[in-house]
Amino acid sequence: HLKHQLTPVNPTDPQTPGAPINPDEPDGPKWPEGTDKSSVTQTVIRTVNYLDKQTGKVVAKQVTEQVTYNRTAIVDKVTGQIIGYSTTGGDTVDQTDGDKAWSAVDNKSDWDSVTSPDLSSKGYLAPDLATVAQRTVTPGDKDVTVNVYYDHDVVPVNPTNPQTPGTPINPDDPDSPKWPAGTDKDSLTTDVHQTIHYQYGDGSQAAPDKTDSTTFDHQVEIDKVTGEIVKDDGWTAENGKTSFDSKNSPVIPGYTASKPASDSVDGLTQDSKDNVQTIVYAKTPVAGGNVTAKYVDENGNPIADDVIASGNVGDPYSTTQKDVPGYTFKEVQGNP
Repeated sequence: HLKHQLTPVNPTDPQTPGAPINPDEPDGPKWPEGTDKSSVTQTVIRTVNYLDKQTGKVVAKQVTEQVTYNRTAIVDKVTGQIIGYSTTGGDTVDQTDGDKAWSAVDNKSDWDSVTSPDLSSKGYLAPDLATVAQRTVTPGDKDVTVNVYYDHDVVPVNPTNPQTPGTPINPDDPDSPKWPAGTDKDSLTTDVHQTIHYQYGDGSQAAPDKTDSTTFDHQVEIDKVTGEIVKDDGWTAENGKTSFDSKNSPVIPGYTASKPASDSVDGLTQDSKDNVQTIVYAKTPVAGGNVTAKYVDENGNPIADDVIASGNVGDPYSTTQKDVPGYTFKEVQGNP
């Protein structure tokens, strides 16, 4: 009996199904299906992408992992049939079920776990998947793509956390966006002042000024990836103070204030102008005063009836000049 010659077909020596096993015998047996490279080796790949959640842009280097399985088909060169498989790579059949003949290259049959990179220095929050888990791969498994997403970190900027416009938002990233205009402390806070002046009629100070003030704070929220203002939280008054109370005018003996108290001011906003009020003090009139005007000759002898002017002390007064026959008006004497 003649013994059939057997030959192994493996990934390093694949064949072309349908081609003659013996090139010198074109009409001889052909290589069977299952002897091409894709039938004796398979590589299963997992691709991990790191993407910006908002734009889909790649934000870190892609990671790829692969597991490769090989098997060796044993072909009868006389019949052109696969009679079985070798799990050791030799030319001896030790497995007839092709699905069970696969062997992992280097005994590696797992995708390793992969830790997602920390991108906080680029302005990103923690990823939605901290670790892509280890996984066992079996022959026939499909390639897998895993997308890990990073959302943008958004930070509030206010008078207690001001920034310097034009400087990097993420100092560890040389390509970092810059803090935008309006994030410095002077842009995030403003004061509204009140001054009440107390003056005499001639403009001189009657009493020390009274002052008051309130402060408004502004907060904006900045995207650390783009450097854009994504939200304006508006202005708020510190301690909720949006008004100036009425303030009693000081008491100055002998004088009366034009107002007993300053006007209250309500509805203050960050755009309000400083409030200035002036209260004027005038001498207080004293009741019960009389002034007597006498008309006399140069010797002090009366030449006409007296005129009495009554009113409050401090009030102005006047009398009229009288025409007295035989006399000419000369001057007024006295200092009432």
